[in-house]
Amino acid sequence: MDIDPGLVVPNQELSIRDGAVKPWSKRTSMFYFQLLEGLAEHYGFSLTTPWKKLPKKVRDAVLMGSDEPVKFWFIRDGRRQFYYKEFEGVWETSRGATPRPSPHTYARR
Repeated sequence: MDIDPGLVVPNQELSIRDGAVKPWSKRTSMFYFQLLEGLAEHYGFSLTTPWKKLPKKVRDAVLMGSDEPVKFWFIRDGRRQFYYKEFEGVWETSRGATPRPSPHTYARR
């Protein structure tokens, strides 16, 4: 099933931080923001850049995942801990979130 970017990012004027990515727009956990900061650092973009101004490679990585390991971090015992893994992309992370969107929610019809 193909993702319809127009349903995932209905307002391309918004930045990721401002809620451009609809399935992520209500997330508030620190882990989520740390994940996005790692992705932004890896690809060299700002989370405050409007979606439509992000390079295609960045938009593709956000939607479909990275094809290379990305350096992420989290805080443990007051210290920043680093790890590397491929970013899954909005589709996979949304499918694993609670509540889970239907696969048809963001698919082309």
